[in-house]
Amino acid sequence: MRAAWCALLLVCVACDGGSSDDDTATESSSGAMAASSSSSGSTGGASSSSTGEPGPVYAPEFPTCRRECNFAADCCPAGLDPCPSNDFPGNYGCAGGLCVPAPCETDEQCESLTPGSTCHDVEGVPQCVVTCQDDGPCAALGTGFACGAETTDGQGYCRERCDVGQPCLLDTCNPDGVCVCESSDQCINGFACDAEAGG
Repeated sequence: MRAAWCALLLVCVACDGGSSDDDTATESSSGAMAASSSSSGSTGGASSSSTGEPGPVYAPEFPTCRRECNFAADCCPAGLDPCPSNDFPGNYGCAGGLCVPAPCETDEQCESLTPGSTCHDVEGVPQCVVTCQDDGPCAALGTGFACGAETTDGQGYCRERCDVGQPCLLDTCNPDGVCVCESSDQCINGFACDAEAGG
């Protein structure tokens, strides 16, 4: 289940523990996975294409290390086929030289990828998340996941936290359990701090 989550969540803190599989070095802060019986669907989630221009504007709450790119194809996790694509989950985007998560459109898409997840706007991009009111639903996602973030519509969701799960690499774990950066010097090779990019 964690593998499916990592494949979906591309952009985020480089909290991969130094793994050579950089496509899993994604999303600690915006990495969302959680469960809701309500159906929220897309919030204007225009898909990104091979041109690398995503529809949604991704605006992470905290400055994080994000994968660098020239094209949407640079953002595709290994083994995801087809990618890039106009369809979820291969519709990653590249904007301003940084990768943007693949926007979901329906709860059904999320359920097929990670059981219990639904599609909600997270930091400007519709993403598959497991909604929560406490840490209970987060346990199925793996060690280090906790309820502690909010979707745009105010629902709590599970995310991996660096204070209880995998630690940050060069960046800093903030009080919210998110790996944050001030400059790209704090990011591993192939990633850049979106604080510098105005991301």
